[in-house]
Amino acid sequence: MEMSDLENQLAALPLAKPPEALRTRILAHAAEQSRKARRGFLAWLWPHPVAWAAVAALWIVIAALNFSGPRGDALLASNHPVKPPTAEELAQSANRFRERRVLLARWQQEYFNLDRSRL
Repeated sequence: MEMSDLENQLAALPLAKPPEALRTRILAHAAEQSRKARRGFLAWLWPHPVAWAAVAALWIVIAALNFSGPRGDALLASNHPVKPPTAEELAQSANRFRERRVLLARWQQEYFNLDRSRL
């Protein structure tokens, strides 16, 4: 695509500097919009190195508290003492397990003997 004569003439002209007052107003407006764009947590955190240090200190405290207490099985054992099941509880569990096995076997038998031609 070729440029027209007017476009060629405009391209040959030197760029003029904008008036200083206009340039100052434009740059001030751009800076104000940039400040408005940063809101909330980012605006509070971005220009303040002290805020970054506070966040880092908070993470260190959280990590220290996390590693200072009992973990895993020790935590569970300290909160919930476990008593061994009684003979009656074991018998009830065995009966429930047996009932589930019977139900599963019945379901499998019905499923595999299903007449699939009627589906």
